[in-house]
Amino acid sequence: MDPLLERARALHAESLVLDLHADTFLAVHFRGVDIARRHRAPIGWMPWMLHCDLPRWKEGGLKAQGLGLVATKLMTRDPRPHAAQTLALMHRTFEKNAAAMELAKSPEALEAARAAGKLAVFVGMEGAHMYGGDVSAVEWFFERGVVYTTLAHFFANELVSSSNERVPTIDGLTSFGREVIRELNRLGGLVDLAHVHEASWFAALDASTAPVFVSHGAARALRDHHRNLTDEQLRRIAERRGVVGVIFFPWFLSWNPFANVATVVDHIEHIASVAGIDHVALGSDWDGFVWMPRGLPDVAALPRLTAEMLRRGFKEADAKKVLGENFLRVWREARSAARSHPR
Repeated sequence: MDPLLERARALHAESLVLDLHADTFLAVHFRGVDIARRHRAPIGWMPWMLHCDLPRWKEGGLKAQGLGLVATKLMTRDPRPHAAQTLALMHRTFEKNAAAMELAKSPEALEAARAAGKLAVFVGMEGAHMYGGDVSAVEWFFERGVVYTTLAHFFANELVSSSNERVPTIDGLTSFGREVIRELNRLGGLVDLAHVHEASWFAALDASTAPVFVSHGAARALRDHHRNLTDEQLRRIAERRGVVGVIFFPWFLSWNPFANVATVVDHIEHIASVAGIDHVALGSDWDGFVWMPRGLPDVAALPRLTAEMLRRGFKEADAKKVLGENFLRVWREARSAARSHPR
């Protein structure tokens, strides 16, 4: 047995281990998958074969998981009601499995769920197009547990351009985009800049009065991909006291589609070197119709990533920051900023 892996497992047992983004409810919604049951890890690219479920979240030492609320134009012509239906399904699932998991609407609720030995789950809306151009929808979704909003997804919307666009539709941030960010700041919701085109990214960051974050992305210096962040973006995130959740999808990490655990840690190291160790987190994108790096087939294998950080000389205190403490700080600061926000 690898002594570093044993040390990593022990570290997971005592630490807040948190992942910012998994799309597990795509399979729950469209295939009726039961997340209470342990599933086999996918081999390569196998959509609907889950990377996550309650037994494997526990086996991997996860204490908290961000769950994506997804309703793209490829799935539905009317994203807002579709998102509301998925959110209702999430609530039913959480209630059905209340002995093992609990919805966390605040950092305090996350800590309480953890203390009770439950997996704390929090919801992120993947694309503000689900608001349907109605700023009142921000509070409606927030009250029902959507604690962060990714401003864009695959397409440009009423707020910003998407990183998928070769030529951005929107240069900067629309007035509706400013309204949405202002409302998120007022409520204590988090602004997520994953999927946002550079043409809009800096304007959105500057519009927020609270720390922002990137739920799932990587370093463009290591892999020149439009979904990844330049060093300038990393430095700006740090200036705003935010974090970047490192995605595990090999195509965003390397030109080699068979990247491994070490490649993920390469991006963690790079972001830490540019932005500082306080500004990097985990943003796997489990169950998001992606494949995983070699050596990291599912959430149960997550201690292998921590073992690789320890192998490279990460202090345990710094590893704990990456594993969850950094994001919890950002969330707390956003909630604190909301208390002083003008009503």
